[in-house]
Formats: sequence, structure tokens, C-alpha cells
Amino acid sequence: MKKEYKYILLILLFIIISSCEKGEYLNKSQEFSTIKIDILGDVISPSAVIIDGNKYNSSNFLIPFEEKDSIELSLEFPDQKYNFKKKILNKKGENNVFLFFNNIQDSTITIGPHPLEGVEVPDGYVAVKVMGSNEQFSDENGNLNLGVYDVIGEIVWGQEVNYTKNPVDTIASISNTFPEHFTLIKRPQMDKLVRFKFLNSKYEDILVNGSRVYAFRGFPEDQKVFMFQITEGGALRIRRDPNSGLNNADGGYNVTPVLNYYMSK
Repeated sequence: MKKEYKYILLILLFIIISSCEKGEYLNKSQEFSTIKIDILGDVISPSAVIIDGNKYNSSNFLIPFEEKDSIELSLEFPDQKYNFKKKILNKKGENNVFLFFNNIQDSTITIGPHPLEGVEVPDGYVAVKVMGSNEQFSDENGNLNLGVYDVIGEIVWGQEVNYTKNPVDTIASISNTFPEHFTLIKRPQMDKLVRFKFLNSKYEDILVNGSRVYAFRGFPEDQKVFMFQITEGGALRIRRDPNSGLNNADGGYNVTPVLNYYMSK
């Protein structure tokens, strides 16, 4: 889900006073700049915006503009839970920033450029970020990696699917916050799902009740950039490979739902 909340800040620019002596003209120069804040996901709307210590409760207001690289932007929320402060770029013209959860589980918000914009994705690949923790599917120290396994040969419904013995890619060191960089993984065949396996800090299989743990996710053809959240819970009753309709050859679990879309583009 996506909802947008726009703050338009009309910025009053500096007044140039050529002279204060009697009989000389007072010259004024006024320009405008805008800051637009869009909310991504389920973050609630701020009740106030504070710019360099000055609070504004309205959606249209004037503030002095100074020639400096950044301004301090603070946000206040009705329940005081998400109060937030950060320096953002200060430039003339249109300024677009986005507000979203960087840590979903403890509701830590961040603000900045759109997290899915400007990511270069070569043909045949998708860019992926994963965050979250799940004690049930992590090792004893809470460490979690995801191995990515590619299909070998063709996929035929009702026949066992062969996957690479070793992961072709790895999404490493998954934590409660989204990592700085995306991981590129090979895009699966049309209408097929990528197989992820849960691995510990040594990149060994994590076992639950003596069985390996898998998750399968699809990637729509018209999208290239994805952010996922590993959720708590997940059913430990399904052992079927959704690419074939048969049980996983090693008896491993297909845990669902556990790897959910947070954002995609």
C-alpha cells in the first residue's frame, strides 16, 4: 500500500538591501522553492514539521531561506512515537523526499530519496533487499542468510525440479534494517519462482525439526527492484515445491508466508 502526504514549503528567499541611507531604493529579490514529502507504506501522517527549529502546523507557510547545503528537518507525530530529525539537502527548485520504515519491526522511520529509484539493473536480473528477523528460522545467534538457487534445465509441472547444488547468489547478513545496497539475482523463468534457502552465519543449512527451510517468491516481469520483509511465524506443514507441485526432494519445508513484499517497482 502506498499513501502520499505532501508538505509544500514556500521558501522566502533573502532580501538584498543595497543601502540603508536616506533617498536610496530598497531592492528585494524573491524566489521560491518547494519540499514535497511522500509517505511510503504504513507510516502515519506527521502533525507538524520543524525546519531549523521553527515549527509549522500548516501545509503552506513561509520560512527564511539561507544559502547553506542542508537544513534540519524534524517531524512530529500525534502519538509522539515516531518523532524524527534529520538534515536534508537544501537546494532551490523542487525538493522531493520520502518517508518510510527502515526498520519495520520496531517502527523506525527514515527520510530521504525514494529507496527504489536510481537502481541500475542489467537485463535478466532483479535487484533485491531483504530485512527482518525470525527466531524460528535463524541460527542460535540470530544470524540469517538466504541462499538463492537456480533451476537446472526445464520446469515441467508434475516432475521433480533440479536446482543448483550451491547457491548462485546469496543475500547476506539479514538484519532488522534494510541494507544500504541491493543484491542482484538472476530473474527466474517466466511464471516460475525463485527458491531461497535459509542459511546460518557459516552459510550452512538451518534445520527446523531436522529439515531444511525454503521460501519461494516470484518477480513480476514489469518490475526490477524489490524490497522484502521476513515476517514472524510461517506455516511448518507444507513441504511442496510450487514449481513442480511435488514435495521437496529432501523433505524440506516450504515456509509460507514468511518472505513478503514491502516495496517493488
